Amino acid sequence: CIGHVFEAARAASPLGSYTIDLRGRKGQKARAAHVEVSVVRTYLWPTPMAGGQGKPRQEGIRVSIVRVAEKPSDDVKEPLEWMLLTDADIETFEEAHEVALQYQARWLVEEFHKGLKTGLGAERLQLEAGQRLKAMISMMSVVATRLLALREDSRERPNDPAQSAGLSAVELQVLSKVLKRQLKTVQDVILALGRLGGHMNRKSDGLPGWQALWEGMNMLQVYVEGYKLART
Repeated sequence: CIGHVFEAARAASPLGSYTIDLRGRKGQKARAAHVEVSVVRTYLWPTPMAGGQGKPRQEGIRVSIVRVAEKPSDDVKEPLEWMLLTDADIETFEEAHEVALQYQARWLVEEFHKGLKTGLGAERLQLEAGQRLKAMISMMSVVATRLLALREDSRERPNDPAQSAGLSAVELQVLSKVLKRQLKTVQDVILALGRLGGHMNRKSDGLPGWQALWEGMNMLQVYVEGYKLART
């Protein structure tokens, strides 16, 4: 029973602890959560009918349950608790910590795919040959990664110099000239790029979305190419 597995995981002694920087969400502010990590090894058994009617019951699967949990506190409404299931043989804190770090990366992975599909329109490609589709998505992935890094920088270090935003000196110069604004910080850069893509830059609008960033980056590259041609 999965309930008994969770009880066993909660009763297991912690192997170690570390701190997770949690993003803000509705009802809770961003905070640093100190969590403990524990592990239990068990079997997951299929139901008697898992093999189909009249077929013998399949063997169980040996799994590790990695529990990452924050201690209850009056300051936290919903203490963090993850129950991570893996077929890897987890015994040490280092191994369990690696599983937790992989799970922590899920938000970035989801944002990357959102940027690839929503922003760059990978799902709207009309290519019929598989190799051509793979080649196009590979090139799009580079742009999506670049835009994702810029979004993360704008959240984690918005006041850093504009030169650390990942754009080249020429791109920053052209972006500043086109929008007639001085770009001092990373936040200035992402807002300018979004504005070029149709974002209104009002305080109530929040940061530019994937569509605006992609359109802005696309337009910026056109301006940069024009600038280079004009210089030659």
